[in-house]
Amino acid sequence: MTSHHRALHSFRLTMLSVLAAAIACPGLPADEIRQLAEQGTAILKNRCYSCHGERFNGDAQFNVMDAAGLLEHGYVVPGQLEDSLMWQRIESNEMPPEDSGVPPLTPQEKQILQQWIDAGAPMVQRQQRAFKPYASVIADIHADLSRSMRDDRPYYRYFTLTHLNNNYAEVSDFDLRLYRAAFSKTINSLSYEPDIYVPAFIDAEQTIFRIDIRRLGWTHEMWKWLIEQYPYGMHYHNAQDQVLANLDEQIDHLSGTHLCWMRADWFINSATRPPIYDYFAKIPSHTDELEHRLNVNWQRNYRDNRLLRAGFATSGVSNGNRLVERHPALHGYYWKSYDFKDKGSRGNLFRHPLGPDFAGNPHPKLSFEHDGGEMIFSLPNGLQAYMLADERGNKIDRGPIEVVRDSKETGGTAEVLNGLSCMHCHRHGMIGFKDTVRAGVGVFGDAGRKVRNLYPAHEQMQQWVTRDRNRFMNALDQCIGPFLRVGEDANRDIAEFAEPVGAVCRLYQRDISLEMAACELGIPTPADLQSQIKFNRQLISLGLGPLMNDDCVKRADWESRAAFVSPFQETARIMGLATPVN
Repeated sequence: MTSHHRALHSFRLTMLSVLAAAIACPGLPADEIRQLAEQGTAILKNRCYSCHGERFNGDAQFNVMDAAGLLEHGYVVPGQLEDSLMWQRIESNEMPPEDSGVPPLTPQEKQILQQWIDAGAPMVQRQQRAFKPYASVIADIHADLSRSMRDDRPYYRYFTLTHLNNNYAEVSDFDLRLYRAAFSKTINSLSYEPDIYVPAFIDAEQTIFRIDIRRLGWTHEMWKWLIEQYPYGMHYHNAQDQVLANLDEQIDHLSGTHLCWMRADWFINSATRPPIYDYFAKIPSHTDELEHRLNVNWQRNYRDNRLLRAGFATSGVSNGNRLVERHPALHGYYWKSYDFKDKGSRGNLFRHPLGPDFAGNPHPKLSFEHDGGEMIFSLPNGLQAYMLADERGNKIDRGPIEVVRDSKETGGTAEVLNGLSCMHCHRHGMIGFKDTVRAGVGVFGDAGRKVRNLYPAHEQMQQWVTRDRNRFMNALDQCIGPFLRVGEDANRDIAEFAEPVGAVCRLYQRDISLEMAACELGIPTPADLQSQIKFNRQLISLGLGPLMNDDCVKRADWESRAAFVSPFQETARIMGLATPVN
């Protein structure tokens, strides 16, 4: 780490205990500084965070809620309004961009930001949170199981955010709210039960969720399979603290499983992408099987004009034409897209609008040839599930770049990743679109009438889009509202918040800093971990050398199971902290 980066790191920690503005403008009253900090931070969160924090768009690849990031990129130069890139872009109306969906700043908001920068860009003071050791996590889980009904215990599972709560230097209270919301959305997106299930906390710090797997329709076999994928599983049966060792063993006995708890952040990131997503969301191997399960007969619906279509030449996802169609389905709706490469006439919807070809299609010469598709279907609880398929209907984990593209790179690349990319893109359910085939198609006679039957007027299609979106948003509100609409955000519309799953997965995929590694291992003082690495060749051989020099290691390396147990688990074993489960 360079001296510049060390200085920035030091600044992050300093910002936890002092207000930058108090240094820049010592003459301002403390109450005025505090008010400006609250107002300025609120504008950043409401107007900027969705692109520079949730999705990290554009040139400014940083979290706008991170004071050091603002300074590092020159986005804000405290006390120097005209030199601040943020103000330059606001004044030139570049920010927020017109296509971002974020309303323009009001004159009052601009005035507040001007005063905020002039005052030194103060941020709301971050409160230090008490460190909670893993021994307390074990004690809390044991206490909860002990006071639970005997018949319920085998179905209780626990998900922790404790290590994130401990890392107050890098994880804000607002970040924790996103993690909680993301966890609730994830488990409910993997459920075929009829109702939204809001998980409960068992601890005062709100860092340990308890779920009843029966309420989600999960089985013991599913949990066992999940644990086999988990790279952070640890036991304390051999701990030097005999009380801790006994509690850990009793937890296994009470729960009836060898590991009844795991980290919520790993689960959110892993269970929203294949293979875990496909397994828990019960995504079949072929669209025929999915449609049979949902009582959708697309060929009959095509013949009987019971489906609704819209086609367009330009899409934010597909590289070529895109066609979407809606079918009535078992749990509400089933949307199917047909995506195309740029490959000539058979991929041109305006010349071939009546595909795909099938036995009995009265217009085979007008059928298109597609290259893949996305299936979106409503779950019984109102949320959505997703499937990607190739041109033959076979399930695929990732959409080919030459066919579709995730411009937000939610999964870390531009590949459209089944589950995660779809959840993030369809943050408010179905996305509006406008058909251009009905008015622009070059076919006539019976074929022209068929096109008009399948491709309805825009107003009619939008009624169904709005209806399906409202169903989704009502369920989403039940699911994430309790965790996001709190405090100063209590009255905000649920649509105004960041999409939590994509935001959390981006946070999770960051490189592992010394602070992160220490908190994940349950070590209160990062310097203790650093000193142990310096004098332990085994730890250095695990690839932890960069942490010795205040640098980072890759998340993928930290949790890799290439050697059966992950470097994280092996580090915990070498340091005598815990024993790997797998």
